[in-house]
Amino acid sequence: MEKFIGTGLRLPLWDWLDSANVILLSGCGGGFDFLHALPLYFKLVGMGKTVVLGNLTFSPLKSTNAPVLVTATDLAQSPVLFEVTADSHLSHNSTAPDAYFPEKYLCEWFRSLGTEMTIFTFMKRGVTSLAAAYRYLQTRFHLDLIVLVDGGSDSLMAGDEHHLGTPAEDMMSMFAVHSVDCKAMLLCLGLGADRYHGVSDCSTLRAIAELTAVDGFLGSFSLLRSMPEVQGYIAASDYIQTRMTTFASIVNYYISSALEGRFGDYNTNPRTSGSRLFINPLMCQYYAFSLPEVIKRVKYREFVEGTKTQVDLLQGIDYYRENHPIKESDEEIPRTSEF
Repeated sequence: MEKFIGTGLRLPLWDWLDSANVILLSGCGGGFDFLHALPLYFKLVGMGKTVVLGNLTFSPLKSTNAPVLVTATDLAQSPVLFEVTADSHLSHNSTAPDAYFPEKYLCEWFRSLGTEMTIFTFMKRGVTSLAAAYRYLQTRFHLDLIVLVDGGSDSLMAGDEHHLGTPAEDMMSMFAVHSVDCKAMLLCLGLGADRYHGVSDCSTLRAIAELTAVDGFLGSFSLLRSMPEVQGYIAASDYIQTRMTTFASIVNYYISSALEGRFGDYNTNPRTSGSRLFINPLMCQYYAFSLPEVIKRVKYREFVEGTKTQVDLLQGIDYYRENHPIKESDEEIPRTSEF
């Protein structure tokens, strides 16, 4: 019987995190993705790890006073990586009450707690330029592990699904990090959120099953409102939403509703008014994957992994989908009566 005695049903994702001393948590798909790293951020800091925060951004960084750390040499010296703090501001409307700048507002929230925070913020410049920015951070901080965080699950789509969601930003980040010589994980929070963009839950569950078959699924666990790390995540999210009421995050509302125990068509976000939602407990679970195994599963990877711009990447995806079989209709989980 001794051979079956383990370490308390320990998930592989914790082995990955325990073995790393310096970890970059970076928003994968832009916007608010970096916020979904916060429960893990607080946990890792409590474990004594050095944790760096990053985010692919939708913020107009070229209109800020944030220092540029990396420029794209193949894109007319376009800035790629910025260093954002609580003192960063948008030069053209620095006093606007509802400007889009979640990275700055998170830094403000940390400052209110007595902590000065820096968020390394990436522009959408294509795979090769993002890779250069990630290499800069790897060299500067001697990173042991990069964790890309996706709000939703469209980052798991292989490419032949009926709908892919919004793949461009996720794939830019994933292929960029994959090209860096550093151990890398993909972490998803908000499973089912991409229904809003046409991604079926069946496609997501198939992806998890296929990654499980190759040991690429590192485990999942639930977030609960009683956890201090989750309370910090909720407080930070609420602060940012009060600063950006016009840009209420769809995925954030889904996750916060799931954390409250809501279920089904529960909607408090004006941006999704009129849409039929399916809030459920899976939305407040972390799902972790080996990034190399996720990349291996992407069917169009040869057409996008060396692209220099977002347009090139999208053209590579379109080329694959125009020349290979694609599922003809949305897949939905079979009804009980069908068994």
